[in-house]
Amino acid sequence: MVTMTSKELFQEKFNTLPQEIKEAIVSVDTFEKLKKISQTYKLLIDKMGILGDETGLVMVGITHPKSYSSNLRNRLGVSGQVAEAITTEVNELIFKPIRASLQKIHGEYKEVEAKKEVYTAPENL
Repeated sequence: MVTMTSKELFQEKFNTLPQEIKEAIVSVDTFEKLKKISQTYKLLIDKMGILGDETGLVMVGITHPKSYSSNLRNRLGVSGQVAEAITTEVNELIFKPIRASLQKIHGEYKEVEAKKEVYTAPENL
């Protein structure tokens, strides 16, 4: 039995993606948006990498969008409220522009829904 590493699985999935998603994944703009979100929520560089990883896993179709917020909460070690706030920003800034393509790879994808609670990021950046 042949098993694939995470990197090989990611690459295999990446190769089959619509061009729009491929471009978004490698885009400097996407990186800058993730960096800004990380700064807003005071995520250290290692946590920024986790945010990027989790976002990429949704974009290639490995992780379903409905799991995104809980994955962020668990992997970033943040509260549910903070994870939902981050999810809302990622959805608006990164997922929404490629929503039609995400729907194709996730089937019945709908915008990642965030709770109606509002989290205000710390102002002293």
